[in-house]
Amino acid sequence: MRCQFKGFFFALLACLMFDFFYACLKRARRICSESGAFTKADTSVLANIFHWMGIFSSSLIAVFATAHFGNCLVFVGSGMLAIGLLVRWLAVQLLGPYFTSDIAICKNHQLVEAGLYKLIRHPYYAGAFLAYSGAGLISRNAMVIALLNISQLIGLYLRIRSEERLLNEYFGEKYGKYCQRTRRIIPYLF
Repeated sequence: MRCQFKGFFFALLACLMFDFFYACLKRARRICSESGAFTKADTSVLANIFHWMGIFSSSLIAVFATAHFGNCLVFVGSGMLAIGLLVRWLAVQLLGPYFTSDIAICKNHQLVEAGLYKLIRHPYYAGAFLAYSGAGLISRNAMVIALLNISQLIGLYLRIRSEERLLNEYFGEKYGKYCQRTRRIIPYLF
């Protein structure tokens, strides 16, 4: 049985288009940089390498791979993909002008603690992981699922670490208290 490459391809395309759309939108508006100087954290080139390595290598494997699991994973993966993209969209809406594709602090930056940010510190990254995991499930191939999830976990871990370092420097004790009340990615767990 062939891997569900078409579905996997379109799922990855949806994730990537979401990333591209918001990166372009925010770069064009540049609310952050127009309102004054901003501080950038280490943008973690290594995090981006893991992100793209996982996408491209799993795509190559999906072209030639055999599906190991039944069609039900396509439906589960599609649901995860849709929920992940919705979570990412909500996270961007809640951050408003403070969302950037770079790890940055804007002038007069405020710590957002409402909505999804009341439960977890990084809903945008949680949504990304959920969406890419869904894309992996759509492939129905164990190697694609593992490779995509492992590469995304490593990339997100590196990016979150860099972002939290910057937020802690900027907000200090306020961010420390926020960290005590919330989890990074999974509410009440992690």
